[in-house]
This record gives sequence, structure tokens and C-alpha cells, in this order.
Amino acid sequence: MPFMITLNEPYTKQLKQGAVNSIPSKHDLVAEFLVEHSAHFNGLTMADLTFQNEFRDKQIAHWSHLRYKQHFQGIEVFGGDLKIKFNHNNHITSLNGVLLNPKEISSVNTEPRINEAEAIESTLKLVSLLHPESRSWSVEPRGLFIYKQGLTGETNEGSLHLVYKLVVQSSHPMTLGYEVFIDAHSGDIVSHMSTVRHALHRQIQGFDWQSGSLETVWDEVSDPKNVTDFGSENLLLASKTVYTIFNNLIDYNSWDNKGKLIKTACSKLINKYCKAQ
Repeated sequence: MPFMITLNEPYTKQLKQGAVNSIPSKHDLVAEFLVEHSAHFNGLTMADLTFQNEFRDKQIAHWSHLRYKQHFQGIEVFGGDLKIKFNHNNHITSLNGVLLNPKEISSVNTEPRINEAEAIESTLKLVSLLHPESRSWSVEPRGLFIYKQGLTGETNEGSLHLVYKLVVQSSHPMTLGYEVFIDAHSGDIVSHMSTVRHALHRQIQGFDWQSGSLETVWDEVSDPKNVTDFGSENLLLASKTVYTIFNNLIDYNSWDNKGKLIKTACSKLINKYCKAQ
């Protein structure tokens, strides 16, 4: 389950032993923190993590974050994420993320019994059932993952799987796509979710003052052509920017963090620039 730990006092033990001003020394501090609090993290060590990136806090100057992904035998745990926040002195102030118990992961057989081509075939069968109308699909394999159902939700009771992750995209409309997880042992579909970057659904509506009704003059799904009107372009950019902020600021991939469609609408006065509603 997701966790958040805020320290009453910044963690500085490693800093007392020597100055810490670089990314490697921050790694050392994180490693020492995990060892010192091993019971809380079920024996998790730096050997179970892969460094992803460092980014600066946009709200507090000189504060930063390190991000790690959990893995087992070189295979990433889907959703397994650890973020550590440092203050201006490079002291650890908080940690948050979603992690699996390393002992639990050790039960996973990391040798797949089906190949990537078979996983692609299962994925195409799935989207054909979801959308029986004639479509052209492209499938991009993203490799093997360890996947636990319910890991990032309110429960941690789901079963563990070795899966192939595949991203499938429709050629029309471009806003339709899925992330699909195929069990690498049985070939069964473990899960599938809409890719929100493709599910972002924007509309422009014109208001008829005489009838008092709204008319949809552009729809991203049914009419995905580029909008050339200056005011409309600004509105579309604004709605996309709001989504991006929402996604980056709180690390949600949708309004419920479960791939739920994000739909934005704005009104347009006939022959005048759009304004947000």
C-alpha cells in the first residue's frame, strides 16, 4: 500500500561522518537510512532499488528529491516506487512510495513460459473484443514486470504475476489506447487500463444565445483534426497544461489515479475568441 513518512527531525547521521553534497553521497545516506530502519522496510536494501532520477523542488528553493524503482532479479516491480525528499542541507526529511516485501517477491518465477509475440497476440485479441468495430492497432512491448494486483490501490491483497507490459494504440481515434498486462506464464490477461495521455478528451462548444443551447463544434475523439482558431488553440493548450500539472504535481495518472477518463469542456462565443468556462 502507498506510504508516507515525515521525519520529526531531518536524518543527518551520514552527514555527521562526512560532508554530503553530491548525488552519490545522497545515495549513501539513503542506504544507511534503509539499513537503520530495516524492520520498517521489511529488509529492503539499495540492492533492491534502481536509481531513476533527481529533481529539484519547484516550490522550495534548494530542496530536492531522489526517486528509485524497486526490482527483483533485474525485473522492475510495476508501481514499486520510493521517493526521498532532501532539504537545503541535503538531509532526508520525508519518504513516500509503494513497495513490496522483498521476501514476498522472492516467490516469483522470473522465467517466462510464453514469448513476447504470444503476448502481443493476446493483446490484439483483447482490444478486438473491447472495440469490435474495424480499427488498426499498433502494439509496443515494454518488457517484463513483476505485477501485483491492488499494489497502488487501497489494498495489498492481490496476487503476484510475472507479466509482459504492452502499450496498444489505435490509429483512429488517436485518443484511444491501453496498457495491457499479460501473465508471462499462463498467457492470461492480468489487467488492462486506459492510457490517460490518449484518453484526454477535450471539447469546444458554441453557445447559441437565441436557443440558449450549447453546440459541440469540436471533439478530440470524433474529430481529432488540429484546431486553427487562435482562441480555441489557447483553450486546448490550457486544458492540456492543467492535466500536466495535475499529473506532475501529485503524480496521479488521472483524477482517480486508476486511468479514469479526464474530460475538459469550454464554451465558445460564435465568431469570438474562446474563454474558459
